[in-house]
Amino acid sequence: GTHRNSTGGVLESSCTPCVVGYACEQPGLPDYKGNPCAAGMYCPRGSVVETPCPAGSFCDKPITTNPATCLPSYYCPQGSERPIACPNGYYCPLGSPSPILCPPGYIGRSGLSHLRNEYNTFEAACELCPPGSYWQQNFSQPSSYANDVECTLPYTCAPCEEGVYCPRGAAINALSVANS
Repeated sequence: GTHRNSTGGVLESSCTPCVVGYACEQPGLPDYKGNPCAAGMYCPRGSVVETPCPAGSFCDKPITTNPATCLPSYYCPQGSERPIACPNGYYCPLGSPSPILCPPGYIGRSGLSHLRNEYNTFEAACELCPPGSYWQQNFSQPSSYANDVECTLPYTCAPCEEGVYCPRGAAINALSVANS
């Protein structure tokens, strides 16, 4: 975590701590400038090795001095170089390390914009299943998300079966039998 750009040092304390944004991995370095932190990493003063950017933040530039908090409507796993857009069916508040799935009875709203931070709260990103349908787990596809790719959601709002009444936000298929 130190360097010395002149000869004649007799104690380790005569070395200078590596500057913010750089890692001094080997002892006896004459200069710190050949070891800048990579994007997705950060290096506080005196760093021996690069530190992955913490979950919920991002390090978008080499020589990042302090990780930036992940933006609303985006998420940032550990080591993020940049924020990742929150997928539909999820919401991502400020500082999210991963997307948060809309709860049972809710689906993702369509037509939202990341630029207007419309995926930042549950209220903005999730809406109840419409009347005449119910929330149903989709066992054919596991829940997943990937960088900038919207994947299959682990649930859907399925149409109610004949003879069954499903109000808005129904989370089971047999709430009540319709009177005929």
